[in-house]
Amino acid sequence: IKFDILVAHPSFMPKLAKYARILGPKGLMPNPKKGTISQTPEKRAQELEAGETAWKTEPNNPLVHQTVGKVSFIEKQLEENILALIKSIGLSKIAKLTLSSTMGPGIKVDLVN
Repeated sequence: IKFDILVAHPSFMPKLAKYARILGPKGLMPNPKKGTISQTPEKRAQELEAGETAWKTEPNNPLVHQTVGKVSFIEKQLEENILALIKSIGLSKIAKLTLSSTMGPGIKVDLVN
């Protein structure tokens, strides 16, 4: 599969259902929570391509989960995304930062240096 996000019109979802076993485990199945089902999929795809970011937090903890890249990204892209995330939250509001892949161990990041 050569794409990172799949955006679909609601009327197209029944046709995509037969591919759910392939798309679902890869996190590519469109769903309303992720904003990937839209009445105007072309416009929504452009918005997502422009770099829209959605914050995902824990209900009772000051904790943010955020995707900063894909496996296909080069190191420079990941670095730029991590720095943009830190800047958007504000360094003074971050107590600690840990990076991890989906199933990998966490790596603590030194925010002082």
